[in-house]
Amino acid sequence: MYRYTSNMGLGNSREKQIRKVLLGTIAVLLVVILVLVIVLIRTGHTGNSIRSEVMARITSDLSSAITMVNRMDRTATSKTLGDVGRIRQYIYSMEQMNKLCITVENERLISDNVFTALYSDLDNFESLTQGAKSSTMDAQALLLTHLTNLQTLLSQ
Repeated sequence: MYRYTSNMGLGNSREKQIRKVLLGTIAVLLVVILVLVIVLIRTGHTGNSIRSEVMARITSDLSSAITMVNRMDRTATSKTLGDVGRIRQYIYSMEQMNKLCITVENERLISDNVFTALYSDLDNFESLTQGAKSSTMDAQALLLTHLTNLQTLLSQ
């Protein structure tokens, strides 16, 4: 068997250098792991914060849309079309916030079918307001039903 022997203790200094390099490498790896854990924890908290901010904005827009529908006249007037336009803006804002949540969190808060139904309700509402002073009560009730159903769904 071959045994490594060093002249004048050179092996000991070399072993010490290797130990120092290994300890330094381990220390650097521990620092890197610690930094990654901190970043992951912060990212998780930021994600929750973003999701809650998006949910708060959607809830606010939804509440404003419901309030506006409740305040509308039951027959088509000159301001009905403007009110429907503002409600459409609230729904569009909710849709954009939902898309933001999908992009950032990879989570859909509201199904696309809900937005399709709401836009359909608004289109129906607008077509009723184009005519003479016709009753918009049924269209208004349907829109309000869909909005309050969404509100109930989001509050669960």
